[in-house]
Parts: sequence; structure tokens; C-alpha cells
Amino acid sequence: MVLNRCPTKDRLLQWGLQTDGLCVLCRGYTESRNHLYFECSYTWNLWTMVADRCGFTPSQSWDATLTALRQYSGTRQRKKLLLLCWQATIYLLWVERNNRIHRNQFRPFSATFRDLDRLVRNRIATYRFTNPAESSELLTIWFSSRS
Repeated sequence: MVLNRCPTKDRLLQWGLQTDGLCVLCRGYTESRNHLYFECSYTWNLWTMVADRCGFTPSQSWDATLTALRQYSGTRQRKKLLLLCWQATIYLLWVERNNRIHRNQFRPFSATFRDLDRLVRNRIATYRFTNPAESSELLTIWFSSRS
């Protein structure tokens, strides 16, 4: 995603493939990496919720988000949680997009957030064996920021 090599619809159209160029998540704009992350209303809502839980000020700009993630000055654990959540958000939004295109499966925003919450908690739990203190701290941060 960072290198913009994902086969978004704008790229498929540039390659000469016949496809509907609209974003399958919002149906309002042409799908591009920058639109998917996070100009699209569906993805923006998810990213805003996740970023808020991590104590991060979200941006709808892909480049501004990458810069802010690199320059984040919180504690090591908060930065680790933020990057983990950002990766989970990118992954699950791509999964949702693909499920809508290839399987005609449309899930509500709340289901995507539930999956993200589960993914983050499971990933944090894997640290339990190598660094139980860090695992506990990450879980504490994640759970304490619930709305």
C-alpha cells in the first residue's frame, strides 16, 4: 500500500481493464489508494474511531498520515499500538473491499470495527509469551481508550 502498488480500480483502468471505477465502499468517487485510505466516508469513519482510541489525530490525506505516523512522539508502547492498529485498518478495509467486489458480501461498518478490535486484541495477545509486561500494557491502553 505504501508504494501504491495495490490493484485499485484507478490502476486497473489505467492498465486497460474494463471495470466500474467507483469505490465499492461509498459508491461516490473513483477508487484509488488515496481515496480508500482515508478520503472515503466508510474508511474515514473507521480510521477516525481507531485513531481516536490510540490518541492520534487522524488525517484524510494518505501522505499526511504516513508523515504523522513516522513523527509520532508518544511512548514506545503507544506508537507500537498505533502502528498495529493502522496496519489492521489497512488490511481489514482491503478485505472488506475485496469481499464486496469478488463475493458480493456487504458488511456493515460495525462488523468491520468488531473484526478490527478482535484482530488487535489477538495480535497483542501474541506478545504475551515473549514480553508479558508489554502485552499487558498494550491491552491496557487499547481497553482504556474504549468509548
